[in-house]
Amino acid sequence: AFISRDSGNRFLGYLVAQKMKMKGERNQTVNRPELVAKYGFDTKFAMHALRLAFEGIEMLTHRRITLPVAEPNLSILRGVRTGQYSLADTLLMIDKAEAQLRELLKDCDWKTDRHRIDAFMVKAHTTHWARLTPR
Repeated sequence: AFISRDSGNRFLGYLVAQKMKMKGERNQTVNRPELVAKYGFDTKFAMHALRLAFEGIEMLTHRRITLPVAEPNLSILRGVRTGQYSLADTLLMIDKAEAQLRELLKDCDWKTDRHRIDAFMVKAHTTHWARLTPR
């Protein structure tokens, strides 16, 4: 019910914003000077940007997101985080994943099922509050 073209676009938007911050095209609010000193860029920030791309791709391919992240993506993300890839290589991986996500979005016609989500939320709240009500 939640997975739709809109949710895919949100992953893409967040990914693009992260990438722009990494490249200095937007103000970067996250700065880990110890990582920049050691690797030349904020590897944790870069890892999160690539994770967004991987999750968006998985969501639009399989209609789910696996948590924790599965292989081979887990090893790639850990490699980025621990500085095994240069900034140029990391940006190339992000660009390729972004292009794949954009392609998936072109063909996606899934729409958010708001009625189903509303029904789920009402049932969840009703069930929760019924459990708290003394009998």
